[in-house]
Amino acid sequence: MKQPRLLRPSYFLWVPALAVFFVFGGALSRAHVIWTYEWRDNGTYDPSAPRHYTRCTYAGWHGVITEYPVDGACGWVRFARQPGARR
Repeated sequence: MKQPRLLRPSYFLWVPALAVFFVFGGALSRAHVIWTYEWRDNGTYDPSAPRHYTRCTYAGWHGVITEYPVDGACGWVRFARQPGARR
């Protein structure tokens, strides 16, 4: 019986894509992904009910960014520059 290979080159195809993201993402800004959020409860127990978000916290390369959206929506990703960096 042939033993299966535990490490295959195809398992590491995501590494070059991640490297390109970090190299070119650093030239413009750094991506911050959603970490936590708070929303206004609409009084129902329906998980598919629309939510109005009141606070969005993103975690990323330059730390944590907290925003208070006026339109009630949080994005999945936010791009931000390092504080104090020149444009």
